[in-house]
Amino acid sequence: MRCPICGAKMVNKQLCQYCNITDEQIYNASNKKVKKVRKEANSDLIHFTTIVPKDVERLKLILFTIFLGVFGVNHLYINRLYRGIYSIVSMSLFVLFVILTFVGVQFLGFFNIVYQIVGYAGAINVILWISDIINVLIKKMKIPVVLAEKGEKNG
Repeated sequence: MRCPICGAKMVNKQLCQYCNITDEQIYNASNKKVKKVRKEANSDLIHFTTIVPKDVERLKLILFTIFLGVFGVNHLYINRLYRGIYSIVSMSLFVLFVILTFVGVQFLGFFNIVYQIVGYAGAINVILWISDIINVLIKKMKIPVVLAEKGEKNG
C-alpha cells in the first residue's frame, strides 16, 4: 500500500515513515466528507487513494463505471466533479452532433470547427471511460477522500 499524501510505500503496510499516516486512517477515510471540505475551501485535506472507502460501494462504482461512465456518473458518485462535468458535457454534445449528422444537417464554417472539436472531445472521453473501466476492475481507480483522524472510525 502507498501513502495517499506522499506516495511512499507504507512500512509493513501500516505506517508512512514520512507522513505518519496509519493504515487505519486510510481504511477509515471518508469520500462523503470531500463535498463538505470543498465547500469550506480546504482542499488540503483531500487526498486520492486506490482503496475504496467504506462509504462508497464498490459494486455500485463498478456498475456506474461500466454502464454510465461514458456520461461521468461514476465520477459524480465519487465526488470528482470536474471530470464528471467534462464527461457529461462532452458526451451530450457528441451525441447531439451525431444525431444532427444522421438527420442530414451539414456543418459549415465555424460550426464545422465546433463539430470537429466536439468529435475529438467525445473520442477522448470514450478513451478515458475505457481506462476508467480497466482501473476500477483492477482496483487502481483514484478516489478522493478525507483521511480519518487517528483513532476515528468512519462508516
